[in-house]
Formats: sequence, structure tokens, C-alpha cells
Amino acid sequence: MSGLSYFHENKNILTKIIKAYTEACNKENDIKTFKDICFDFINDTSPDGYDALIELKLMFKDNKQKLLALDEINETMQEQNEVIKF
Repeated sequence: MSGLSYFHENKNILTKIIKAYTEACNKENDIKTFKDICFDFINDTSPDGYDALIELKLMFKDNKQKLLALDEINETMQEQNEVIKF
């Protein structure tokens, strides 16, 4: 999916990226891989104003394992933002 993200820098294909990441997140059962995909999803779409984290939390509100993984991603991202701010 990194290829789609690279192509998106030159031509806006946000809806295709959202669809591809959403499908990947739905299909992935390995939590480590799921977290990696979600992290990329959030980072690749946030410059366009899309809040993938919120959408993913809504999508997986009934899946405790994936919701917990999303909470961990959120915590990691907040920690990274705090380190950058000094």
C-alpha cells in the first residue's frame, strides 16, 4: 500500500487509499500486522484531513481485540507527539 501512498502524493486518490486500507484492516487477523496497517493508514491519510483512527474505532467498536490495538496506536502516537514538542 505504500505504492498507493506514493502515487497519492502526485495525484489525489484519497478515496482509493481509504478503501484499500479499510479492506486490509477488515481482512487482517494478526494483531501486529493489523496495527502496522492501521498506523500506516492513519499517517498516510491524516495530511488530507481524514481521521482514520476515529473511523477505525467506529468500524471495530464490537471487536475488542482490534479496538484495544487501536487504543495502543493512539497512545503511541500521543507519546510521539509529546516527544516532538519538547
